[in-house]
Amino acid sequence: MADKFWEMESCTISEFASILSEQSELVPHQDFTAFRMKPFLRLDTGTVICVNPGFVQEKLEIGLFWTIVNNLQGQDRKIAFDTWGKLFEAYVNQILETAVNPAKEKYIPCPDFTKRSIITRHSMEFF
Repeated sequence: MADKFWEMESCTISEFASILSEQSELVPHQDFTAFRMKPFLRLDTGTVICVNPGFVQEKLEIGLFWTIVNNLQGQDRKIAFDTWGKLFEAYVNQILETAVNPAKEKYIPCPDFTKRSIITRHSMEFF
């Protein structure tokens, strides 16, 4: 299983050279697509090194989402988008809630400003 992962996420120097020599619409010195797709370099010794930690981070963040979604179709794909959105919303709410001092402020994770009941005289002081 680990071999399959490294095959998917790494290239040898000759494989990178082949990919980088292909014609591209991007300016050659600004085209990092090959390194974004496979951010690890596999050496002849069997050692694997990271080309750039930023490409690995990008792959782990948004790359994971697109890897999952691109392998789904139809209703499953829609459910994945909806679920990811809810997960992201929960994550952001959790971060924002920790930034609030409960003694002085009240955090409302999903305010509905169409209902006048949540707008009180106290909260209007901030506007």
